[in-house]
Amino acid sequence: MMHPALKNTETVLLRVQRKLRNMKRNVTRLTKRTVSFAGWVLWIAGTAAVTLIGPVVFHYDKECQLLEMQQQIMQSQQAAMGPVLN
Repeated sequence: MMHPALKNTETVLLRVQRKLRNMKRNVTRLTKRTVSFAGWVLWIAGTAAVTLIGPVVFHYDKECQLLEMQQQIMQSQQAAMGPVLN
């Protein structure tokens, strides 16, 4: 026959083990959900950046090239006119 104090100790140990198992499962579940949510947020942000910011950057670069070309044309026209004498 087991002493009542030992029986209570075993019961307490079993409860603690069960609580620790549940806590571990909850932490694991929370971590997985957090990582999954973070991945989803990064996917949304990445695709939004590519689809919304990409064309703006492309258009800006094209416009800069056009302005640079206009400036070169104006410089070549001024150089072709020769020096202006007063």
